[in-house]
Amino acid sequence: MLTDEEFRLFRNLIYEESGIYLKENRKDFLENRLVKRMAETRTASPYWYYKMITENVRSELLVLLDLLTVNETSFFRNRPQMDLFKNLVLPS
Repeated sequence: MLTDEEFRLFRNLIYEESGIYLKENRKDFLENRLVKRMAETRTASPYWYYKMITENVRSELLVLLDLLTVNETSFFRNRPQMDLFKNLVLPS
């Protein structure tokens, strides 16, 4: 459903707006998120959804970005990094 050209449009927009860079192998991931939002906004195609978030409804871009990010707020969620910090950084 999502063409390579549409993927590049979204990937570039997402990178420009958030700093998140989606590699080519994340096309299916992006497409799944887009299909969900297109259904909820009753948008007919990825192209029209892109037009909507870039020209008319910028707040929808924030909704899409939220769907693309990990919404984990736990500061200590990555145990190996915290162990490294505890064992290497703090002692010095």
